[in-house]
Amino acid sequence: MKKLWKIFALLYIISFLTRIFYFINHVPFAQDQIRDVLFIREIISNGKYFIPFGPSTSVGNFFLPPLYYYFQLLSHIIFFNKFYAMDLFVILIESLTPLMIFFVTHKLTKKIIPSIFSGLIYIFSPMVLIASYAWNPNLIPFFSTLFLVSVLVYFIDKKKHYLGSALISFVVLINLHFQWFVLLPLLLILLFHSLKNLKITWKILVFSSIFCIMLMSPYLFVEFQSKFGNSTTAMEFLNNKELVFERVRIPAYISVFFPNFFHRFLFNNLFINNWEFQYENFGGTLIINSILFWLIILIYFKYALKDLKKKNSLYPAIYITIFTFMSLFLRLYKGDKPDYYLYVFMQFMPILLVYSISNIVRKHIVRNSIFIFIISLEIISFLKIPSYNAYNLFKDIADEVKQLDSKVYIETTNQELDLSLKYFLLDDLTSSSDINTADYYVLVCYTNENCSTKSGKNDEMSNKVVSNKLYSAVFIPINK
Repeated sequence: MKKLWKIFALLYIISFLTRIFYFINHVPFAQDQIRDVLFIREIISNGKYFIPFGPSTSVGNFFLPPLYYYFQLLSHIIFFNKFYAMDLFVILIESLTPLMIFFVTHKLTKKIIPSIFSGLIYIFSPMVLIASYAWNPNLIPFFSTLFLVSVLVYFIDKKKHYLGSALISFVVLINLHFQWFVLLPLLLILLFHSLKNLKITWKILVFSSIFCIMLMSPYLFVEFQSKFGNSTTAMEFLNNKELVFERVRIPAYISVFFPNFFHRFLFNNLFINNWEFQYENFGGTLIINSILFWLIILIYFKYALKDLKKKNSLYPAIYITIFTFMSLFLRLYKGDKPDYYLYVFMQFMPILLVYSISNIVRKHIVRNSIFIFIISLEIISFLKIPSYNAYNLFKDIADEVKQLDSKVYIETTNQELDLSLKYFLLDDLTSSSDINTADYYVLVCYTNENCSTKSGKNDEMSNKVVSNKLYSAVFIPINK
């Protein structure tokens, strides 16, 4: 047991440092992050800490559940109200996920070294590292993995207290993103079993239910008053066929959807330049990508059934069964399925891979060499992602605006850019002054949009352009 704690500590340190390294070199500062920071800072400045709802969603006209924003409030209090406070919170929490990846892999393989490699494959996944910043879905991997680990230990190892962690983690998932939907059948099975064995489980069921109600109470309090108006609006949005589209047809879903996800989890776009939203473009995906993924699944099934027949362990068979039914249940959701809607599946990728390779490759040196090779490719993949610091880039543009010391009329080509600058200038930038009385007209856009052309004024002698990797601003003096 002491050896396992050392492994847990090592995995956590590697995970934390890797995520910090990635975050320092890739600092996002997009619409949702700024919206949330401004929302929390307003709460702190007003001294009113009751949060019934989060802010309005980026798409759809409904409000987010509040639990994530209590996490963010706590992080801002701990980390001195810095803009990156919640980023650190996400990194601290999500760095625990590889420990559970190790735990499940060890339950499946009963081998220490492959289990360590499973945790490392998860740590260095480009998809995992990209999610190392403040955003509701980015806490999904930890809490969904905690839920599945709790369910597995509850059913297989007969440890009833894991019922509590399963229920609590599921309630947290409800507050984060609607990905909890694919775990709902498993929750219903868990509840049915716990109610059937009420004599054994009643204490844990009562205490965990009380805690879950406490977590949901701010949201439920307001929802009861509004007759569940917000929840109704959210469901109407998700069921509105004019707003969501079926992007993944059944043949593509089976043949290339998960293989593509598996590939991006490991290597991002290292071998296949297939942007995550272009589901219609699956025909261009390398056939070998699909063959390898389904080969891994078939190998997993073979050895899981072998373990089941020999009564070695129930873990492999139950784990792949859960993955299969979750995949089928995801098919019921008819909307877009970008990668960040699939974070609930990230835990499966290293575990399925390592279990299959560990069973088919018996020689330790060969097996470990394969794992090292995969991790090396992962590291190359995430190092190839161009570095940026969106916070500093926006700050540079805002500083230039402040230095003008004149009346400025500012326009942006995108609402996200408007909100990003608003963080620094604390004003409604699209109407900061009347253009007829302004001394300067400033247009802010993405660098690849060519601000000078969009402004309709190309006098390069009098115009000043501030440009960086992502954003540009053209400063045009207004002749009166």
